[in-house]
Amino acid sequence: MTTGPDGTADWEPPHQPVTPTAQLAHTGSPDTPWLIGAGGVLVAAGGGAVRAGSRRRRHPHTSDNQ
Repeated sequence: MTTGPDGTADWEPPHQPVTPTAQLAHTGSPDTPWLIGAGGVLVAAGGGAVRAGSRRRRHPHTSDNQ
């Protein structure tokens, strides 16, 4: 039996914090790189479509401008 600083008989010393030995849980999806890659392809395809569309407007093939 130990005696605390105030003289009580059932005193226990404070517990030391336990340092975790395990790693954090894995979060996220294993498919994340594939999704990012697919998104990049879609953005590039959209940019190409916008560029192709703007090229057609710069060179009209109608006879309205004569």
